[in-house]
Amino acid sequence: MTRALRYHGPEEMIAWAEAVIGCQFRPDARAIGLTRSGALIAVVVFDTFGPMECMVSVAAEQGRAWLNRAFIAAVASYVFLQCAFPRITCTISDNNAASKRFCEHFGCSLEGRKRGAGPNGEDMLIYGLLRRECAWIPKTLMVPSRQLGQGTV
Repeated sequence: MTRALRYHGPEEMIAWAEAVIGCQFRPDARAIGLTRSGALIAVVVFDTFGPMECMVSVAAEQGRAWLNRAFIAAVASYVFLQCAFPRITCTISDNNAASKRFCEHFGCSLEGRKRGAGPNGEDMLIYGLLRRECAWIPKTLMVPSRQLGQGTV
């Protein structure tokens, strides 16, 4: 049961994530996947790219057996090093306890609440993570945005 990062085939990964989450991503979406024996077990989708941030969504099989440091470091490296964004944002249903725990474990802070904005009238929570707060990438790689060409996708 070999796990591997997957960067090719973004359309397939995004479609898999849409089916798992039950949503539709924007046309600017990009993805990083994690496979076990060649089959997708987790996908992180990045979309809503702006000059300072992008939105991040996680779709995964049930349980936490898929979660590992290499996958988290790949996600953080894409956003904070390759794209050179100073922050990421996640919007999560207040009813989704597993996603809230994941965001908090990843290092995100609860930044706000959109009352009644969920598909079933529930509140949506806004989580954010700043590059300087990210514990998943060595600090020696965290150079200022102006040196990285901020916002390059």
